Amino acid sequence: MLRTLFVVDTFVAGAFGIVLLFAPGLLFTLYGMQYGASSDFVARLLGAFVLGQAPLLWAMRDHTATPAGIAMTRAHGTIDTVSTILCAQACLSGVMNGQGWGVVALFALFGAGRLYYGFFARPAFTPGPAAS
Repeated sequence: MLRTLFVVDTFVAGAFGIVLLFAPGLLFTLYGMQYGASSDFVARLLGAFVLGQAPLLWAMRDHTATPAGIAMTRAHGTIDTVSTILCAQACLSGVMNGQGWGVVALFALFGAGRLYYGFFARPAFTPGPAAS
């Protein structure tokens, strides 16, 4: 199941990263947010980071039970939890429109899965073949 979470998030991160990097105004319009030169820069910077997560998630999809995979799961769970709170606050205060709740739901779902697998139901670690 954690592998599936990594694979799905690869495509979600890739899609959001590409749009934030190359067409940030589209997301600002979709979510009813103010758009200007400063927000354009920050959105593109965020897009580069989010897009960079896609190949990392893809590369780690078969290594979720390793110490590195568990660490990555925990780190992304923390990021998703904080992002859920920030986006919910933005929706409640009117910074984002009602469509922002979709982003809240994505962060909440990914965060819940990652926190569960990262801290409570960690997959069993199976070491690879011994080096000779």
